[in-house]
Amino acid sequence: MHGQYRFQSKQCNEFQKGYLNNRRKLRYEAKSVEQLIMMNISQINEPQKSLNLLKSQIIQQIDYLIGNTSQWIKSIQEIGQKNANYSFFEQLDNFINQIQVLDVDYRNLVNEINSSNHSWNQKIIKKLKDFQSFELTKRCEELLKNLDAEPFTYDLIQNHSIQQNESCWVIAIIKDNSIVLAGCESKIKVFEFKQEQLKLIQLLIEHVDYVTTLNFMKKSAQFKSGSHDKQIIIWCWDQQSQWVCQYILNEHQAQINCLLLSKNEDLIISGSSDESIKFWTKKNEWTYSQTITDSTNDVVSLSLNEKQNRVISCVYETLFILIIEQQQQDQKWNVIQRLQLMGMVIEYVSLQEQVVFKDRADCYESRFQQM
Repeated sequence: MHGQYRFQSKQCNEFQKGYLNNRRKLRYEAKSVEQLIMMNISQINEPQKSLNLLKSQIIQQIDYLIGNTSQWIKSIQEIGQKNANYSFFEQLDNFINQIQVLDVDYRNLVNEINSSNHSWNQKIIKKLKDFQSFELTKRCEELLKNLDAEPFTYDLIQNHSIQQNESCWVIAIIKDNSIVLAGCESKIKVFEFKQEQLKLIQLLIEHVDYVTTLNFMKKSAQFKSGSHDKQIIIWCWDQQSQWVCQYILNEHQAQINCLLLSKNEDLIISGSSDESIKFWTKKNEWTYSQTITDSTNDVVSLSLNEKQNRVISCVYETLFILIIEQQQQDQKWNVIQRLQLMGMVIEYVSLQEQVVFKDRADCYESRFQQM
């Protein structure tokens, strides 16, 4: 009887593990699609910004040209007024003195009008040629050509695939493409990529549960990882050409879902299923700095703005998006706004604080935040 219970318990555990694996797989597949969409939106945003700047410059030039045409009209009116006044008084005087009344000199009037027309016409035509030399026009053309380039596809490199039994939820590639990291359940596999082949060169086993995030640093030979084991680990390249655990950041009470690194690589922001966002700073070493506890569910996505002074976050299956800003006086991060919107993935995509996020219904929205 006891053996039967143990058998049923084992079956339940295997079913639960399979269910969790499938759920994680679906979430990560959805995330890859979301990142592709966001990347394309970000690319389209660049020519849009240039076109807006071009629009502003064109409006200024058009306003200038419209002003020229107004002055042109005024000059013609002055010519007509001068001739009308001259003709009336002079002809009236001639009539009183019984001198022959002369007809209006239309030839001279037409010549004067034609001379004015030619002068203003040349001035405006010269200005119109400026539109052909707009730098922003060239920039827009370049951006649009890039977006309209021949589409490319990825081909599977035959006979170079690596089969494995572990679930792999995250991959990271170093900037020179020489190293590939793969999170394989609780392990991190380090591959050397050379001549279109992946060669396993190291196995990192510091984590004890599923690895969820992997990100290389750009300014140093380091990368960071997050896991269901609640840990954030900073790895570095040592003198023996091996990746070693340099720091372990232990403050979260549940799994790590997302990690951000600032441009200066002196700030890490982490989101967790413990409903908190934590800030870690580096001077001589990485240390815990601050916690934001305003979330009401798992923090699933974070994004830093271009100025690096504002973070936006979204919470799993909750109408709750936080905007967090760093205060200049004490450098502390404070929640400055709560939006009643549901987002699963969120990203700043422009200097104008435009935010793109995916909601629960797989719809993408964008809006500007001006604060």
